[in-house]
Amino acid sequence: MDKHTSMIQRVVGLKQLQFLDSGEIKLMGISGIFLPLVTWGFLIKLFEEKIGKKDSDSILYFVGENQGIQSVRLLSKKFGYKIDSKKIIDPLINQGPLLGLGQLILTRLDEKRKVMIIENPTSPFALNYRQIFGIQKMPVDMYLRGLLGGVARELFNADMVAVERTCVVMGKNKCVIEIKEREKFSTDDDFIKAQLPNVSLRPTEIELSKWFTKK
Repeated sequence: MDKHTSMIQRVVGLKQLQFLDSGEIKLMGISGIFLPLVTWGFLIKLFEEKIGKKDSDSILYFVGENQGIQSVRLLSKKFGYKIDSKKIIDPLINQGPLLGLGQLILTRLDEKRKVMIIENPTSPFALNYRQIFGIQKMPVDMYLRGLLGGVARELFNADMVAVERTCVVMGKNKCVIEIKEREKFSTDDDFIKAQLPNVSLRPTEIELSKWFTKK
């Protein structure tokens, strides 16, 4: 039995994955749905065509970023981990397969330089996107980049950004996501520059508090 199967069995055994009579699915108390990857791919393609790739990528990135930030805060609150503790990274990375995000492998963590590198040889979304739309010139894991970037942003309390150095959707054998402070990325590199999210589209804390305040 591999570690991912074991993790899923533990989650089910602890009743952290629930299929309720109401038709609702909950994972660790959070409601969700099973969405076919072809639907997710179509949604992204529609966004690109209707509002432009840069803004589409940025919006998807910030959706993931917010989830990453909230995940760190949730784990910190639930288990008492310090926000700057490495203990909080491993459980978040290990949730990748459980959430269908692929086999996330942390290959570098330099807390002093605020750099993280995460490899993903089995990105299900990127592989399905390639199957549907063919080989791409640019990476497509905007949501996952945002998710990991959000984790790093909260951990390091800095303007952290995640970019893909390479991606399976480009015909490569793995996705490689590098996360570091925005200012440390070269804007002379068009491949990198295209992935830097448009900060004017990032929701502010005030906006988020208004949207998610319980009525």
